[in-house]
Amino acid sequence: MAEFKQNAETRYRNGQVPQQDVLQADVEIGLQKERSITLNRMRKVTQARINTLLHLEPDLSLPPSSREIPLEVEKRNGEQLREEARANRPDLRSLEDKIRADDAAVQLARKEFSPDYEALAAYDSFWQGMDKQMQYQLGLRMNLPSQRSRRYAALAEAQSKLAQRKAERKKLEDQINFQVQEAFEQLKESTQIMELFKTTTLPATEANVREAQTSYISGKIPFLTLVAAQKEMYLARDRFYQAQAEAFRRKAILDRVTANSTTPEVAKSVK
Repeated sequence: MAEFKQNAETRYRNGQVPQQDVLQADVEIGLQKERSITLNRMRKVTQARINTLLHLEPDLSLPPSSREIPLEVEKRNGEQLREEARANRPDLRSLEDKIRADDAAVQLARKEFSPDYEALAAYDSFWQGMDKQMQYQLGLRMNLPSQRSRRYAALAEAQSKLAQRKAERKKLEDQINFQVQEAFEQLKESTQIMELFKTTTLPATEANVREAQTSYISGKIPFLTLVAAQKEMYLARDRFYQAQAEAFRRKAILDRVTANSTTPEVAKSVK
């Protein structure tokens, strides 16, 4: 904006534009300074929040961040991500362990209906009397199940608990499938928006500012049109950085719902 003010002052001294152009440049410079103050406050608050999470003093300086953190391109499709989530999610694996335990309880309850056999072997004279010679003894003890109503109730309870666990697993699988697909589509949206800004929107706004400055110097457009072009460029940059931050946030969400850790390359670039 300082360069635009110089252009306005030069044209004003030459009598080509009114003083309003110079004054408008001062207004825009003041607004830019106000914006800079607000951004500095936001940076300080964010710095304090990060230090607080690290259990450090809130005003401690942070190391300079990278100009651009590479975002890993997601090469897996939705089906692959859902399979990975079902294989890695600890809550689903925990539920699978509980289902196996409940299934074992059902099998144990079924065995309660079967007779209990026990083979016996001994070398004594128990059945021969005290004055008889000791002999080898073989026997079979059998315990026939009674109180079948109690056993049926125990089996029904075990089966009901197993069915409940399986219903919980199905519900959790449906929830995981939705979470993964939602996070995947959101990440795809953010990466597409970032690419759109990089390849189209940002270059177009920068070229528009250059063309507007040239046109203003040659007297083809008013100063406010030049100011509007620069505002559009700054707005596009803000939206690009917001889209970039949103993309990393959505990538973190996708990693969380698929139980996938951050890649070493990304983790190294963040440090």
